[in-house]
Amino acid sequence: MSQNSSRQLLRVYAICLLGTFAGSFISPILRLLVDLGVDSAVITFYRMLFVGLLLVPLLLSRKESRQNLRSISPKVLVGVIAYALCRCAGLLFWAEAMAKGASAFVANTLGNSSAVFVVLFSFLFLKEKTSLRSLAGIGVCLIGVMVIGSDNLGESSAFLAVLFILLSSLFNAGNTVLGRAVRRTLDLLPLLAMEYSIGALCTGIYAASKGADFHLPPLAILYLILLAWVCTLMALSIPIWALRYARPASVSVINLAGPVFTVFTGFFLLGEVPTLPMYIGAAIMILGLGYYVFNEQKEALRVKH
Repeated sequence: MSQNSSRQLLRVYAICLLGTFAGSFISPILRLLVDLGVDSAVITFYRMLFVGLLLVPLLLSRKESRQNLRSISPKVLVGVIAYALCRCAGLLFWAEAMAKGASAFVANTLGNSSAVFVVLFSFLFLKEKTSLRSLAGIGVCLIGVMVIGSDNLGESSAFLAVLFILLSSLFNAGNTVLGRAVRRTLDLLPLLAMEYSIGALCTGIYAASKGADFHLPPLAILYLILLAWVCTLMALSIPIWALRYARPASVSVINLAGPVFTVFTGFFLLGEVPTLPMYIGAAIMILGLGYYVFNEQKEALRVKH
């Protein structure tokens, strides 16, 4: 790999960290919306609808994006639908976990188990192998996740809350791997516009079928705009953009820094005070993350040479 390529990959990692920082606000904002009495399915519906309303006009205004959209094959279309459904399920389970009582920090911490699923799915479906040293880095990161999670599980007493977070991680991993596959032939803007349009339709039908109230208080509208147009676009779109330049496992493991950021966002927005084990777990995760990225860089250089 050339020096310029190596620098480009490091820039991709840095942008992914920025997206992870934006994502650290998602769980606190979800908690604020739940506290306002907004149903979790309605939150997910408006979240996807607001993003879709921003992206679809932009898609229609760009000739090359319209051409790319018309050129997709039935096979790719099926992949996009599966990709969107995984996103729907991941967001729905995450919002439902917050409604069941999960704290923002616990949600962001346990949600990083998606890295394990990404590595597994990448091997099974994309035939991508991860070196033993890189896997060791993932293992160290997950030890940090477990240290933080074990200290906070008592605060999220409902078993369903923990289960929903893990299910969200599973579907988010499927979304990441499917995103890598469909991005080979579909540009980012058409993919995202289709994803959120399909997602808004599916979650809207689901929310209506359960008789949810779609009415929003003014403060909830403000929270949802921030959640959709800032947090969601950055946290969920940047990893898909990065898949053109980095492997799914790399993109996913960068998200392991999320709980570190949530220490601060959870404190300022919700008053969640970190404990000593949280700091220890965060330090372990940063160590594992740095080791993983270092080994991925070395492996990329070795393959290119």
